[in-house]
Amino acid sequence: MEFERLIGGVLKARHIYPHSVDYEDYRQICRLRIFEELKKDPQLASENNSYLFRILCNVICDYGRKQQRIDRLNVKLQSFWNPSEQINTMGIDRELMITLWQLWKELPLGHQKNILHDWLIYPDAKITERCQRLKISASTFTRHQRDLFQWLQWTQK
Repeated sequence: MEFERLIGGVLKARHIYPHSVDYEDYRQICRLRIFEELKKDPQLASENNSYLFRILCNVICDYGRKQQRIDRLNVKLQSFWNPSEQINTMGIDRELMITLWQLWKELPLGHQKNILHDWLIYPDAKITERCQRLKISASTFTRHQRDLFQWLQWTQK
């Protein structure tokens, strides 16, 4: 592809080198964005195109910020709940707990993980108690709970 040199320059400018773990991911993100820009303007030049260079730099920065945000959330969630420490204290079958832990790791959103964790620790709690613990409103809790149920139903299919 004629834009590979531009992509290499963008990655080098953002200090992302071939030995980086996410190098190919960043290259693919750049290719996708170039494809989107080519759909808008088929005559887009690959040489001396500062507009496209800036767009790609911003896309790389946004992706990096998103990854950092996800990493911080995962660290926070794992420090919030480590089921291996709680297997014996909760009175839940070990195999069931391991299955729930695997489910918990696959959940796409942090608030769904928080709700599942709260259900496991406090199975008989009322919604108001859950909302106070999770520091969210009842309507937000209900919406997150509905999203979690939909995700569970989708994964069962």
